[in-house]
Amino acid sequence: MKLKIFIILTGLISVFAKAQTAEDFTLTSTDGVTFNLYEQLDSGKIVILDFFSVGCPSCQENTPHLDSIWQAYGYNGDSLWVWGIESYNADSAQIESFRQEFGATFPCFSTKNDTEVLGLYNITYTPQYYITCPVNHTAKKISFESIENYIESCKSELYTNTKTINQKKPQFLIFQSGNILKVVNEENSDLYLSIVKINGQTIHSAILPSRSNKEYRLKKGIYIIKLKYKSGFIQTSKIVVL
Repeated sequence: MKLKIFIILTGLISVFAKAQTAEDFTLTSTDGVTFNLYEQLDSGKIVILDFFSVGCPSCQENTPHLDSIWQAYGYNGDSLWVWGIESYNADSAQIESFRQEFGATFPCFSTKNDTEVLGLYNITYTPQYYITCPVNHTAKKISFESIENYIESCKSELYTNTKTINQKKPQFLIFQSGNILKVVNEENSDLYLSIVKINGQTIHSAILPSRSNKEYRLKKGIYIIKLKYKSGFIQTSKIVVL
């Protein structure tokens, strides 16, 4: 049995290696929060794209199970998002009614006034599901039944990538004192620094020059600190400001 599981996961990782590059997009949820796909991927999060329609019976049936996946893996956007993208011209009020009836607590979006994402992912029917992985910004069209397997595959790639980053022994330090965050770059090259709230909103983004430091005063909340190296390696850390 263990050998079979290994073969299955190895096969999924191999499939991921052949996945297409995710098409970037920005949408505002029915809750009024604006999300950008690449920002979320760059902060180390897996994003499941659920292209659905409010009148689709399969979408209605699958939504509670998607929400369970979101609760089990996502921790409210800490490490994984499920994004419900309504693809048949429903407005925010109709989507909110759908969310309440079928138990969707993950972010949902209307494409009534912005259909670009439907063209980017060639959405002509519902439901359709894509998993986008932070490593190399890959996107893979998947079946509903395989979502959790592909999450594990994506997590495995992230783990391997993190091991490579850790072997590099990056020279930076993060200090937190109350609501004051201090980031020290001890590298011999510049780093790209971004501070992102757990809801996906970017608070700060800047170049942190070699052998320098910066301080930031943050409001109460949970933040992801992302440092990107010239080599392309990305290191993320989470902090909580009480």
